Amino acid sequence: DAQGFMTFVRILNTERAYERYAGCHYSLMASIDLKDTPVTPVGAVVSRPFKGVFDGNSNTISNLQVDHVGTSASGLFGYVEDAVIRDLVLENSDIESDYIFCGSIAGHATNSVIEDIRVKGGEIRAYTSGIAVEACEYAPVRTNNSGYNGGVVGLAMNSTVRNCRYDG
Repeated sequence: DAQGFMTFVRILNTERAYERYAGCHYSLMASIDLKDTPVTPVGAVVSRPFKGVFDGNSNTISNLQVDHVGTSASGLFGYVEDAVIRDLVLENSDIESDYIFCGSIAGHATNSVIEDIRVKGGEIRAYTSGIAVEACEYAPVRTNNSGYNGGVVGLAMNSTVRNCRYDG
């Protein structure tokens, strides 16, 4: 349920609990609706990236709302490192960021695998001041920054992104 998911986010973003739970395997056991529940990205801080496995088990997270102004990576996951995120549908997401790494699933991924993801509907908005960059034709990503913004992942370094689809 949404409350259980929010507990997952809170634990992984808490400094005291991070070392114990960062590299664990997590499975989404049912679809959840996060309507009216603003979410801070999992791995919101560069020093505490998500390092585990997140298996969506073909379930859907609906109505994800991320309005993130606290760090430079925004999405369901902010920073992802040595991780696997797979088999998930994200529906009607709303991702907004004032910083440079922004994607529906992950803002910044390093040495990770993101696979079997479908993003259906929603919007990504990434803003900073003074720079204008046109959005890509293949996705409704609005940006006026020179950062890394994408439908699924903002920036993927030494990572594999496969069998993913963005139908914004």
